[in-house]
Amino acid sequence: TVELATGELTQATEALRSENKAIAGKIADHNVKVDDLDSRKNKYSEIVTDYNSKLEAYQQRVDAYTSQLNANDAQIAQFNSLPAEQRDQATANTLNAEHYRLASVKTELDQEYYSLTAQHSDAAVMKSNLEQQIQDLAYEAASLNEQAASIKTRLGEAYRQLKACNDYANQLREIMKRYPDVSLNSSTFDAAAEELKDLSSEGFDR
Repeated sequence: TVELATGELTQATEALRSENKAIAGKIADHNVKVDDLDSRKNKYSEIVTDYNSKLEAYQQRVDAYTSQLNANDAQIAQFNSLPAEQRDQATANTLNAEHYRLASVKTELDQEYYSLTAQHSDAAVMKSNLEQQIQDLAYEAASLNEQAASIKTRLGEAYRQLKACNDYANQLREIMKRYPDVSLNSSTFDAAAEELKDLSSEGFDR
């Protein structure tokens, strides 16, 4: 009967709208993940910028150290090539002091190198994780969009079927006004009308 069909269509439409609400919630959750990913991408960019700045400064210190080390080695070699009587202790002390200072600089540079290496490794892991998250979210977005589109299509079809059924029921109700002893369950059609109103407000009547 038209009453039974209208009731079943109304229930089916309500179920679809529940699905639509659920998928909207999942899309909202997905967008939160995207925002979080954007934040982490910005953080990664800051880490890379910081690393590159430190690496450049480190390389400048290495170049300065290398230049000073070469100069000290050349001075020591030249000093050692002199006859013993020409090697004064003051010069020897100065050259030795510079040699030990450079050894200390080398230790600092080694520590800085290890720190930069660790930072580079951390950045590489972060980059790998970001790339995986980007891929995962892209797949998730495609799946959610597909589901949302499917539900929207089915809701559009449900609206058309429910409206056709409800329009026919309204015609019958008008006819039945001539027969006081015959009636249709108004609650069924009221529920259908309310469902149609909600769907219309969501744009399914267009």
